[in-house]
Amino acid sequence: MRETGGSTGLHSLPPHIDELPSLDEVLRQANSHRVSLDDSELFALQDRIIRLDDESILIFRHEDLRRLGPNPNLGNVPAEIFVQQFLDGPSADHLDPRQRESIWRFQRNAVFTTTKPVHEITKPILSKPLIPGAMPPFRAIAESMSQELVGRVVDAGEIDFLEDFAQPFVFAFWAEVLGMSEGEALQLRGIMAGMAANSSLQHRTPEGLVAYAQALGEYLELLTGIIERTRLEGHNAFLNWRAQQFKDIKATPEGFPESQDIALAVDLFDGFYAVGIAISNCLFALLAHPQSYERVRHDPGLLPNAVSEGLRLYAPVRLIARYASVAMHYDEMLIPAHTKVVMYWGGGNRDPSVFEEPGQFDLTRNHARSTTFGAGAQICPGRNLTRTLVAACLSALVRADLSIRIVSHGDWTLDTPVTNELRLENLVVSVER
Repeated sequence: MRETGGSTGLHSLPPHIDELPSLDEVLRQANSHRVSLDDSELFALQDRIIRLDDESILIFRHEDLRRLGPNPNLGNVPAEIFVQQFLDGPSADHLDPRQRESIWRFQRNAVFTTTKPVHEITKPILSKPLIPGAMPPFRAIAESMSQELVGRVVDAGEIDFLEDFAQPFVFAFWAEVLGMSEGEALQLRGIMAGMAANSSLQHRTPEGLVAYAQALGEYLELLTGIIERTRLEGHNAFLNWRAQQFKDIKATPEGFPESQDIALAVDLFDGFYAVGIAISNCLFALLAHPQSYERVRHDPGLLPNAVSEGLRLYAPVRLIARYASVAMHYDEMLIPAHTKVVMYWGGGNRDPSVFEEPGQFDLTRNHARSTTFGAGAQICPGRNLTRTLVAACLSALVRADLSIRIVSHGDWTLDTPVTNELRLENLVVSVER
């Protein structure tokens, strides 16, 4: 029997990860096939960490996430390992060489699968234009786009909020920032819908993998071409700055992105897709709590808290995998080299030892300890822009002269044993004067 750890009543960590309880055991004891939205199966445990399989562990408690997040020995999952997830099993037999290359090309140019030497160069180039002080121009574009969209949907009847407002807003925003036409934005949106629909590893089918690979190729060709065209025109300050940063690099380590344009195209995927889901999730979180909604309608100063609380409860990206580059010890437990360490940031946001009544929407909550965007060197580079875009949409919608109500909605997506993407299906709303 393990000793219990201190006043918390939690078990001490064992000497090695293979002695941790497995997720399968946890779910079997809970008579469930997946972790619930509130993560109750995890926080009912006395265990701090659980094992996903022989080479992966799940970090879900707030303190462990905060302590392990900045650990320099936990870096990105290498691109070749990430890609192998797609190419394992019979589904991959249906891919031709060009489709395999599309998957590999996408991942090898992504900032979140780069090696440490590459990450140390490319992550700051991606992040610096998105610091808080750089938000005013982006905010102005976002506020203009959201006001225009509200004008279209007010008194228009019932709308599917994600499809008719959130996603159109995000694509209109990036079309303005990157200099793409309305037709190109619509084409890109269609491609990305195909990517998202067929990206799940949990329910992989041969047809779905082929569709995913084809969409990846189309996405890279279209968006990379748009970015390159706008950059070469020379009038885009955002792209001009990136171009100068890449030009100033003296030597590129092995595994460096093949071009600045494809690197940005790959890294913007969540900037399109996940941000739209974040807007939809946050609106639902607020509307589902009528008293909070009324308070924000009549006191816009509460809007930042509403955004932070919505992102805490229903962040669209709930977990990110890290990779132990060397063997390391954590509280005397050995984590072998090449272990995948899954950082379940969504779980940290619902840890009852940190957040009182974690499942409740609370406008007065202190969000300094939120784990929505991760921590350490791999912290989400788009966190400030995400907050800015969500706030712009909610500000345009949640006004005293408008009334918005939920007409209907489906279920939350929970299609994996531990939720990665989180979105509410079919959120139908009505916006009226």
